[in-house]
Amino acid sequence: MATTVATTRAKTRRNADSVPGETGIWILVLVDLMFFAAIFGVFMVERGNAPAVFDQSRAQLVVGWGAVNTLILLTSSLTMALAVRSVRQGALVQARRLVAVTAAFGVWFVVNKAIEWTAEIGAGHIPNENHFFLMYYTSAGIHLLHVLIGLVVLAYLYLAITRDIRRGAGPSPILKRNTESGGVFWHFVDLLWVVLFAVLYLAV
Repeated sequence: MATTVATTRAKTRRNADSVPGETGIWILVLVDLMFFAAIFGVFMVERGNAPAVFDQSRAQLVVGWGAVNTLILLTSSLTMALAVRSVRQGALVQARRLVAVTAAFGVWFVVNKAIEWTAEIGAGHIPNENHFFLMYYTSAGIHLLHVLIGLVVLAYLYLAITRDIRRGAGPSPILKRNTESGGVFWHFVDLLWVVLFAVLYLAV
């Protein structure tokens, strides 16, 4: 009996200390980080070649839009973290609700970005206007694609949690791993936006 309890406690400690999610998601994040690092590097080189053009173009962006979107994604990171914790604790109904809230924030971000881009394009700020706007639409567009992929992941998690709720046996090991992996990806997408917000809207 004592041996069984000790083994269980040791296993619990190992699980608590383990890196969340699958190894594959961390490889994906690392590759994505290198890709965006290259984009940021090109951005800084182009800015160094034409600082006046970049500063004047940046002044055309509405910082408020970027700030609101930053707040939206940071809040969604909180709800996603709570969803992961709820799955670990077996509170699947609460976890499903939090995943839905996270997805709602993601959709809000997409809608806000569409409105912002519509206004900017309407004002004549299109990708081929200059190198700043080319880099702006390229980097923000790739990030937006990541948000859309994240929304697909959240939809999958919502359905997976619903399936385990109906099964009535608590969260399966694969649901826990997939939720953690989804959380890692969503937090990564949010972190990318924070960096993009600083570089595109605020950098001097």
